[in-house]
Amino acid sequence: MTDDTAPKAAVPKVPLNSWWSVSLLLVLYILSVIDRGALTMMVEPIKADLHITDFQMALVLGPAFAICYATLGIPLGWAADRFPRRWVVFAGVSVWSLSLTLTGLAHSFLGLLAGRVGVAVGEASLSPAAYSLIGDKFPKERLTTALGVYGMGPKLGLAASYSIGAIIITLTAHMGVTHIPGIGALQPWQMALVMLGLPGVLLAALVFTITEPSRTRAETAAPRASLLPYLIKDWRALLPIFLGFTLANICGQALQQWVPTFLTRRFDLEAAQYAPVMSALSFVAALTVLFKGIIVDWLYRRGVKDAHIRFYTWLLAVTIVPLTAAFFVSQLWLFYVCIAFAFIGTLSFLVYAVAALQMLGPPELRGQLSAVLLLCVSGISPSISPVLVGALTDFVFQDDAAIGTSMAIVCVGALVAALITLRLALKPIRDALARRQAEDGVDA
Repeated sequence: MTDDTAPKAAVPKVPLNSWWSVSLLLVLYILSVIDRGALTMMVEPIKADLHITDFQMALVLGPAFAICYATLGIPLGWAADRFPRRWVVFAGVSVWSLSLTLTGLAHSFLGLLAGRVGVAVGEASLSPAAYSLIGDKFPKERLTTALGVYGMGPKLGLAASYSIGAIIITLTAHMGVTHIPGIGALQPWQMALVMLGLPGVLLAALVFTITEPSRTRAETAAPRASLLPYLIKDWRALLPIFLGFTLANICGQALQQWVPTFLTRRFDLEAAQYAPVMSALSFVAALTVLFKGIIVDWLYRRGVKDAHIRFYTWLLAVTIVPLTAAFFVSQLWLFYVCIAFAFIGTLSFLVYAVAALQMLGPPELRGQLSAVLLLCVSGISPSISPVLVGALTDFVFQDDAAIGTSMAIVCVGALVAALITLRLALKPIRDALARRQAEDGVDA
């Protein structure tokens, strides 16, 4: 697993602009999470004003975003591999921010749906380009730390969305109907979306303070790799990564989608009672991502070449017991302790998967490989996970109170399957890394 005879690599220095780049990308990631979740806090006023049904609202919140976000990632990843990534990020942030603003001007279901699709299209461009940029701006010995900074985005965004969303919704509610010349009257929910969307248009321009690193391999005489032949060539390493992290996210999605319902049914809590605690747990879990990234980079410098996947399997292994216990404990504080372990262990998994893909694949495919991963974890897992929990509760146990048992089966089952899949992948990953180093002319 390690090479104790080799001299330990010194920690390479990273230019200040590289840290500025990942910090700015983190801010944009947080903004994207806030913007994509904005509608979920305004369902009732939107339905009442536009006279739409629960089913129509579900289409806007779910498939309209998830399908576009997952499927468009690959062509947008291709764009990140072929064009300046700063421009890809700038275009994406501008599109989703303007789309959210236009969503606030919608006066029909179709207008709302179109705005949501625009948000998905814009946000789908961010992570493939960001991962590619980070992969080129940081040495391999510091890569997971940098990805850990960026990987805090979802949890920090989730924590921020509660407070920022609540402030803007409260502010616009006090403002009442707002009349804007040339546009007309805007309801409070519409004004809230406009206020959330416009800042992104201004922040997008900051991406040009990032320097565009050279794509060293793509600029040499080496032939440019194509996605499909590469996937076939290294399938023994790549397939378990895609499958293993998709399984892990089935657990993560079940936790995100059903924990509020579990708390209501099991402990008779209202949202106002559990939301502050869950927000705090999300914030703490986000902070641990950076710390875990530092550990992985330390392991990598010590010669553990598969450290990114190996370390995540360690997290999964120690998470299984507290995750199982979480759904059967009788005291609320014990549930929070157990679920905190689950959040820290299973969520923010993209850091490890993306770091491995950045090292396995040629630089000219980094954006596309990240997009394939996002297609799996953002398209497949969210479509399967909530349905499995609901189906077990309704059709197998036929008891709403059995939601904890349903969640335990789905979450623990997916986690165990992910652990086995990723452990079996370690040798193929090491072999593929050795081939990549040989092709790039780097000493293993």
